[in-house]
Amino acid sequence: MLRDRVERWVPTVAVLLVAAMLGWEAIEGAGPSPAAAVGLAVLLALGWWLSPLRRGRHVPHDRAQAASSDDDVIVYWKPGCMYCTRLLAGLRRSERNHIRWVNVWKDQAAAQFVADHNHGDVLTPTVITGAGHRLPMTVEAVRSHLDNSEAS
Repeated sequence: MLRDRVERWVPTVAVLLVAAMLGWEAIEGAGPSPAAAVGLAVLLALGWWLSPLRRGRHVPHDRAQAASSDDDVIVYWKPGCMYCTRLLAGLRRSERNHIRWVNVWKDQAAAQFVADHNHGDVLTPTVITGAGHRLPMTVEAVRSHLDNSEAS
């Protein structure tokens, strides 16, 4: 449990340390330059994006499963995951009523469910249909499932 919490923060802390070093270097050097200011802003934004504190779509695991029909999709995701971000961006305009987003960092039951489906690893995104079938983590696979469900 503690190990999981520490692992969530490692990327954020690493980026923030680099940002602190860049800021210190700018202060100790010839003074802050525009390039250093931009680099610092980018690193701080990246630190926030990777942070477990970042908000995002989230439905608790038990509610997502209870509210999903066989035609629906549950996407298990976590902040900072570029594959999750890519999937979210690709599905942004898709049928929102049929996709439930579960943040595995906010829901221990969801993290355990994902680990059980991935040989012990909390791999994201993990895409499960309401019927319990696993889908490939691609926009095309999710859209195809939703389109086939609507056609039935």
